[in-house]
Amino acid sequence: MSQTFKYPCVTVEQSTGGKSILLFSASATDIESWVGIPQRLSLSGAETSGFQRTVSPAREAALRKFFADPHNVIQNPLLCAIRQSAGLKVTFIPTEVNGRSGSVEIELDNFGSMTLQELLHAARTYLESRAPALAGRQLPTELIVELEGGMNASDNTAEDTIEAQESEVDETGSIEAAEDALFDESQITSFWDHLRAREEITGKQGKDQSEELAGFSREMLISYLRPIILVDGQHRLRGAILAAEDQANESTQGEDLVAGGETPANAIAVVSKTLARHLPVSLLMDDSPAEHVFQYVLVNQKATPVPKALLGTIISTSLVEEELTTIAERLEDAKIPLEGARIVSILSRADNSPFSGLVAKGFGSDDSTKLQWNVLGSLSDIFRDLRGGRLYHEPTDHALTWQKHHLAGSEIVADWKTQEYPTPEAFWRDMSGPWIAVFKAFWSEIRDRLASNDPQAPNFWGNPRDSNIFNKPMLHILAADFFSYLREQKTKLKGVEDIPGLVDGWLEYASSQYFARDWKLSGVKKDSIGIRRQWSKMWANHRQQGGNPPAVEGYSRINKG
Repeated sequence: MSQTFKYPCVTVEQSTGGKSILLFSASATDIESWVGIPQRLSLSGAETSGFQRTVSPAREAALRKFFADPHNVIQNPLLCAIRQSAGLKVTFIPTEVNGRSGSVEIELDNFGSMTLQELLHAARTYLESRAPALAGRQLPTELIVELEGGMNASDNTAEDTIEAQESEVDETGSIEAAEDALFDESQITSFWDHLRAREEITGKQGKDQSEELAGFSREMLISYLRPIILVDGQHRLRGAILAAEDQANESTQGEDLVAGGETPANAIAVVSKTLARHLPVSLLMDDSPAEHVFQYVLVNQKATPVPKALLGTIISTSLVEEELTTIAERLEDAKIPLEGARIVSILSRADNSPFSGLVAKGFGSDDSTKLQWNVLGSLSDIFRDLRGGRLYHEPTDHALTWQKHHLAGSEIVADWKTQEYPTPEAFWRDMSGPWIAVFKAFWSEIRDRLASNDPQAPNFWGNPRDSNIFNKPMLHILAADFFSYLREQKTKLKGVEDIPGLVDGWLEYASSQYFARDWKLSGVKKDSIGIRRQWSKMWANHRQQGGNPPAVEGYSRINKG
């Protein structure tokens, strides 16, 4: 049985073509009943399709204390948006006297009576309404087997097997490969697979379904299905609710209810409802997920900016291509680097990228042992823009020099006119231009020739804190020096298939063990100016002259230029 909430409100149209905004207030406990907070989480390796950052305990505690004082008032409203078309679950009912005022009715499905399988089905159906091609996607049988095997073994095994399937893509379905259409395949498809697999498993369980299956809980799923999404203000809402619960714990009303037979939990809920603050709400009557993400990013980019890593994760996992297209230009106009975020998202997720799974996603927990988002962004910029390819110990921009003298004559961009690009450079640097294949091929060669997959090795391809090669200064040095070699050889690229041979020539004199020794870097700041210059000069000299690798003592010396 559904439940209906009704509040007096006024409606505002900021422009002729814009969607209406309803302004009203509601009890914090009421709001908690009908609002969904789709957080950006990593659940057992599967990224959920939301955009809110995870809750900060410090901010939550501060607002809890703030709301405990009845004299404290916060004027800025919670920013919300409808999930489905206006009039379906959320309806504005104008008064006969004034069409600008009236009431808003919010209809809430009885999610509490739904089984976990029914919630999974409802969430999957909602995704399919946004990306209809998903409805024809094949059942993820391998993922189902893995999940069931993990459940039968242990909880830890279940998490491991889910993580192994995180980036699995069904190439036989009706959707293009992730590389060709990242944002209509990407993690939205992966999320659909995980929903569908769990739906199938819970169907087999019948009446024995639990409250949670491999990280997908009832609470999380209900948050995706509620009629209204909280775009901004989750800490304010949670702080107000916790303050009301604190007051309820101290009130005589609660004691009286318990004395009358209520459980303490029910007593606190009843009293909290009467004591909870009424918070202002600004409700955007637009059900577009793209608009929801646009509003969230816009608000948070201007106050506490969304980290670029998290921005890329949000964009790639929250929107399908058609939805992204509607806000792409607006995000760029708002000085939010969408295109750069999309590129790094491709390079950090695509199976054939040597950086796949090795870049921080912005959740916080994985940031220290993975390459920072801006580092991969700066590396991709060198290859894409053909600028910034300077060795730290010298001024020449080798990437720019190569571009000026040799790119236009390279066969790899010969089709630029046929492809209707204004210049060879524009063709090269397009999102799907030749540069990205060259980038992947080059770094794959570096990983295979100079690095190791052993986490304990000094040249491990991962963990920038400990690796001699997989860190910001050294990766930049290798990129710049490769373009130095291309410039020296006056190379004109025929195609991406040239890269292995070019790397052969570039590394002809270099020792394959260059990075495979303990450099004795305890206490050394790898990204300090003096260390960058020293490493740059040592590598360039060794690569050109060959012989045994330099003495390890040299890597901790500061080069003052």
